[in-house]
Amino acid sequence: MKFKNKQVFKLLLIILIPLFLLLLSYKLVLVLTILTEPQRLAIDFLYDADLEDEMRSYGAQDDEISHMYDVSNVIKTIDFFFYLFLLNIFFILFYLNKEGINIMDVLEKIFYTSLVLLSFLAFFILISFNFSFTLFHKIFFPQGNWQFSFDSFLITTFPESFFSMTAIRIFILAIVLALVLFAYSKYSIKKR
Repeated sequence: MKFKNKQVFKLLLIILIPLFLLLLSYKLVLVLTILTEPQRLAIDFLYDADLEDEMRSYGAQDDEISHMYDVSNVIKTIDFFFYLFLLNIFFILFYLNKEGINIMDVLEKIFYTSLVLLSFLAFFILISFNFSFTLFHKIFFPQGNWQFSFDSFLITTFPESFFSMTAIRIFILAIVLALVLFAYSKYSIKKR
């Protein structure tokens, strides 16, 4: 039975780490991206609803504010999963280490899984950004309050190019982080 548990935990690690790297990249890119004042305000609003009046002073309408509240809920869910994945990864690493499993041997599989998953997602998004963007919004905002006129506050503050460039940065960073894990595992294995 212990052998099966080890295999299940290895598999979970191979699945969780690429997802964690993607969420970590998202969080890092969001922090590191240079934003305009209206963009910074909108991002801050996602974490602090007290900024609603300030959003309105920039021209945000009721439907845009409503959408931002929905986005805030999605962000909070993403944050929950980020910390849940992190906690589970630590638990699994602790368990596998306790069972005498060398984690460095698993990191190579994690790298390949990360590379395949992230490359597939990046390729899909890059070749059909509009489709991906629409699909994302239909899944996470099924109530349909995510389409605005071309001169609305949200569209002028966050044009399509903002989202496409942010997505590219997220995937590049996630792949770089996966490469760092891979290099670390190769370096650690050589040192043994």
